Amino acid sequence: MSLKDTAKKLITIRKKLSDIEEAVAPIKKERDALQSQIIEEMKAEDQLGIKYQEATISLSVRKTISITDETAAIEFCKKEGFNEYVKERVTDTFKKSLAPTHAKNGNPIPGTEMKEYISVRMSKKEERRK
Repeated sequence: MSLKDTAKKLITIRKKLSDIEEAVAPIKKERDALQSQIIEEMKAEDQLGIKYQEATISLSVRKTISITDETAAIEFCKKEGFNEYVKERVTDTFKKSLAPTHAKNGNPIPGTEMKEYISVRMSKKEERRK
């Protein structure tokens, strides 16, 4: 296969992947909305887990930080004197230590957000109750 043929094939595959990603985007958006709704309802009912025949849904106690605006997070660290957490980008220690502590204390660092996740474990067909 020539370089030109390989490049054309790559372009075709990238286009197919792009089309698939576009088709999946609304489904992912709906999934995320449903997950958020389940999290809120489980919290409102003080539920940590729910078992159904099809699956078990658990509210994860583990919360993770994602950096939504790295520039704002870096500016905050520099302004507050947390230089050990900053290089050209914020360090993993920032995500694991400083940012979660601030978020838990009700003072989230600009450019970060606390995310909660649910775990859905599908039942095996043999284990399903009748």
